[in-house]
Amino acid sequence: MPTHDITQFTPRTGRVIKENGETINVGDGYPIAYSDVDTSLITKVNGNDGAIHSMDYKDAIGLRKIPGHSLFRGFGRRSALSTVSTGDDLWNGTATTIPFPDQSVGEQMTIVSTAAADSSAGANIRTVDIHYIDANGAEQEEIITLNGVTPVNTVATNIRHVQFIHANTVGTFGGAAAGTISLYKTGSASTIYAQIEIGTNVSVCSRRMVPAGKSFYLNSISVSGTSSKPLIIALRATCDYIGDLTPGVFIFNEIYDVQDSMNALSINPPRYIPALAFLKGTAYSTQVGGAATISYGGWIE
Repeated sequence: MPTHDITQFTPRTGRVIKENGETINVGDGYPIAYSDVDTSLITKVNGNDGAIHSMDYKDAIGLRKIPGHSLFRGFGRRSALSTVSTGDDLWNGTATTIPFPDQSVGEQMTIVSTAAADSSAGANIRTVDIHYIDANGAEQEEIITLNGVTPVNTVATNIRHVQFIHANTVGTFGGAAAGTISLYKTGSASTIYAQIEIGTNVSVCSRRMVPAGKSFYLNSISVSGTSSKPLIIALRATCDYIGDLTPGVFIFNEIYDVQDSMNALSINPPRYIPALAFLKGTAYSTQVGGAATISYGGWIE
């Protein structure tokens, strides 16, 4: 668990005493005083009357009670696995290895559906929210209106990585994609970065990038193989075991052998993944066919 500088709360004064001796008023943008040393508990202040109660640190993050902290997760699945030596990245795109946009200045992208009903006045998905990392490593998002089978370009021209895309509005309540919706490199429709399948509303891709200025604390992983074939499923990251970046090199972080089974791991203490690192799941098989999934999570701060 990371160490924070807020170490003591004084109910009588309604102030937090920090390690450097500074005191801050609870109401001045610091609604929570917390210390995760030994107990992993935080102290939540109920107003300015000094009434307090304790809450698990990770629960507080999940409840969005700690400024600057948010949940962070990735998940992916791939069916009809191949036997390529580099493995099959776990996502629903076309390539066995997820392609990268330009990593220096980013790219503009284009989105299109294979069905006319995915459009501004259609019965299915009308707008899509693109969550991405820009050329500077900052988290961004753009909502784009679909035009059915006619491609639409993003306004952004500096997309370095697509975290995920999902339906933002639909024509019919509970609606999903009428066609396959693909987000691809402008001018190269075969270079797909994210995809929403027919009947669904979110891309399925295990690759994530830790934003600039943030650290990712990984505390759970689960994998499964749904064939009669033995599979190796690995969580890989562009950093080593002590958190140093290894740009362009996906080092095995966890590895599992599965066959018609699943494995889940709770990581305590959580594992540190630095800013600008990429993570993804990859499956390795010696026989064609079968499917594999991965899900991992934690938080960034």
